[in-house]
Amino acid sequence: MKQHTNPTKSYAFLRYVLPFMLVLAILEGCRKENDNTSDLSPNNTASDAYRILPSPVYRGVYVDSFDWIFGDTAAENNLLRWCKKENLTAISLYDTKAILNNSANYSKLGKFIKKARTQYGIKEVAAVRSLASQFTGSTRTYNNSRSDTTERFNVFNLENEYWNSGTNNTFGDWIKIVNTMNTTAHAATPRITSEFYFGWFQNPSNKETSQAAKMVLATDRILLHDYWASPNLSYMQSRLTFFGQEALKQNKIIDIVVLFSVEQTFAYDYFDTMGQNHTFLDAYNSILAQHNATSFAGKDNIRIIGYQLFCQSWARRARPI
Repeated sequence: MKQHTNPTKSYAFLRYVLPFMLVLAILEGCRKENDNTSDLSPNNTASDAYRILPSPVYRGVYVDSFDWIFGDTAAENNLLRWCKKENLTAISLYDTKAILNNSANYSKLGKFIKKARTQYGIKEVAAVRSLASQFTGSTRTYNNSRSDTTERFNVFNLENEYWNSGTNNTFGDWIKIVNTMNTTAHAATPRITSEFYFGWFQNPSNKETSQAAKMVLATDRILLHDYWASPNLSYMQSRLTFFGQEALKQNKIIDIVVLFSVEQTFAYDYFDTMGQNHTFLDAYNSILAQHNATSFAGKDNIRIIGYQLFCQSWARRARPI
């Protein structure tokens, strides 16, 4: 026999149950929104939950004297084996001027970069240059010559210490190079990451705010030096403050890589297996602990993503295979 619904009871059900169901739906939506805070896209705004990554996604080293290593299979493999042993995933190549100015070297360079990526876990290979014309010229020419994208540089890195150059190279001259590098990098397919190494707001002095604003606008990330005998966040704090405050004004979070020097005048003994015997990850974890214990203006708009070592010759001596 067919059952007939009592309309009064149905109305009561809807009246009392529907509001409860709506509350559950709202709570579920909030939960899903909070779950998305793990997205580390550089386009995230200040709502991003991460300000320093508990596990660094960037672990790199400057490769000095690459022109002496290049083309020597044993030397190349020794370098890359050491990088793999130290769990490094990024290499920044110095001393490539002669290599990139001669197209006869391109095939050999492509093989090295591909080998680093496919056999040794290297994700990022940076061309370290000092002039705008080197990015728009030989570096771009090399990349365009490689149909296999695993043979290309996927990072452009500017090494140009305008703060030490006097009137021959002021901030105004330097930022023009940064802008050209950044534009060239972002016009490439696939898009190339742009970055620069930074020391001090100088040349001219007392222009920290305006210099930081232009830097944050014109790059994907900044390698900020922490040249000290051991990891020292306070040494970087004033510079981090300016970057963070200017990033806030631009509704941006700027990625920072901490640059440790393994030279004897700085942190060599800290890392040396015959000295204090700290790993490179120990150094990052020290910065992590200091960061979590410290408050400073602009902190919410910087994101520390990892560390870079200067340079392979000292780092391999301090912590050999």
